[in-house]
Amino acid sequence: MFLLLNLYIIQAAVLCNKFVHARDMVRETSLYYDQMSSTVPRALRIMWEAEVSRAESQRVKDPSVMDIIGARETRIDPSPDPIPSHSSRAGSDLQWLSLALSIEERQ
Repeated sequence: MFLLLNLYIIQAAVLCNKFVHARDMVRETSLYYDQMSSTVPRALRIMWEAEVSRAESQRVKDPSVMDIIGARETRIDPSPDPIPSHSSRAGSDLQWLSLALSIEERQ
């Protein structure tokens, strides 16, 4: 009986700690969102939130409405200049990074 009671106490303490951690995370993300949102003009933020709400309400019928930003095609040099490196390992890493950035820009 005593062991079972200790187990319940430990589980309750773990749950309380997880709750406190989750509450703190919500507070931090809310502050971060508020800070990020404050850099965008209010009218633009309201318009964007309306577009998101509209898209979310229609996404079951037409998933393409979720493309709010809309990919814009841009011309990119297919062969970017290589990044100079001091070692072969660093050069290899930089080439992969350059390729990844190039792919990201094309999307």
